[in-house]
Amino acid sequence: MLEVPWQAPRDPELQQYLRPTEFCEPDHPEIQQVTAKVIEGTKTPKEAAIKIYLFIRDEIKYGMTEPKSSIEVLHDKVGFCWTKSNLQVAMLRAAKILARYRVEPFHPLGGAYILPEEFWEFVWETEPIHGLAEVYLDDKWIGCDATVDKDLRPSALRIDWDGEHDLSVVSPWRKSISGTPPTYPVKLIEEMMKPMTQEILDLMNKHIQSIRAMPDGEKYRLHLEIHGKAITKYLEREAQRWKK
Repeated sequence: MLEVPWQAPRDPELQQYLRPTEFCEPDHPEIQQVTAKVIEGTKTPKEAAIKIYLFIRDEIKYGMTEPKSSIEVLHDKVGFCWTKSNLQVAMLRAAKILARYRVEPFHPLGGAYILPEEFWEFVWETEPIHGLAEVYLDDKWIGCDATVDKDLRPSALRIDWDGEHDLSVVSPWRKSISGTPPTYPVKLIEEMMKPMTQEILDLMNKHIQSIRAMPDGEKYRLHLEIHGKAITKYLEREAQRWKK
């Protein structure tokens, strides 16, 4: 196992947040090797958790895929919220840092920026469920959401997690925190992904790539335009529904 200059908590109730599971593989040699390289020189769990956060955020690019194991995400170097958080949890556990998943149903408007406009109505008929990693630091659980890589956001909207405050990228649209499981909730994710055909995923990824290639100022203007337009269209939709 990976050698680190800190001790994992010994509380028996917390050990489940260090163990490998079928889809989360902190004991895999490649995950151990990458984790050791990423956290090299860190002295505290907080420093290590921040290093892992930055690696997951920026080295694993945001993109839509089917649910995958942590080692598959490491190999592919791409993932959406649930798959990126799965590798993040695995790396945190590899570093002897307690980690788990958080389940957050959110309003679909929160995904408008990464969705082609022709998909808005389709997605608004569903309840998307966001996933992120939580880490146990200073005797408390905090979110460390590494979903959106820095090249996808305009610099004015970029957040660098500090290891102290809770971070979720869907917090403005979050409906609730509906669970914090110790294991990767594969069935929940598969059910959510059922309407997403490969054609839809491919179109979403093409849209995401086009945003990533934009100059910084253009990304910012797109944020303003997309969210303003999406909110307006949603309100029009609601007004029509009430009239009926």
